[in-house]
Amino acid sequence: LAYRRIKYLQMHRAAICIQTAYRRYIAHKRYVMLRRTILMIQTHYRGAVIRKKVEKLRYEQKAIVIQKYFRGWMVRREQIERNRKIIKVQCLVRRWLAKRRLKELKIEARSVGHLQKLNKGLENKIISLQQRLDVVVLNEHLFVLSCIDDISYYLNPAKITHLFGVHADMASGLVIYG
Repeated sequence: LAYRRIKYLQMHRAAICIQTAYRRYIAHKRYVMLRRTILMIQTHYRGAVIRKKVEKLRYEQKAIVIQKYFRGWMVRREQIERNRKIIKVQCLVRRWLAKRRLKELKIEARSVGHLQKLNKGLENKIISLQQRLDVVVLNEHLFVLSCIDDISYYLNPAKITHLFGVHADMASGLVIYG
């Protein structure tokens, strides 16, 4: 009986040792599996965060490019408008001066004594001034037309529509990175 009791206790201890070892093995296996799962989740999460940051950075860079082109376009438009106003003022001043000079010449031409002395010379002078005035007006008209062509080039609606279209696509999330 004592022998059986000792044998039973030995087997009981051995069973406890085996169960302990088995439970330790299962716990370690669960720990390793849990650790791998956690690392995989962390890796995917960090990757998603980085991808989101990269996407945001690309979006901001494209927005900066659009802003740069828009601001440049605005400055060019303001400069063209300023130049157009300056040209208009210059044209009006030159016209006023030419009319004043023409009026003075007509007054001189009306004086009988001077008309007899310089009749031919004044007529030639008036004609040359009128021709010069016509040339100046024509040149200014051509310059204004060239400015209008420049303005229409810088204010190309297709170019502006394209830039705003790219911005709208980026805002709606349909941006294709290439």
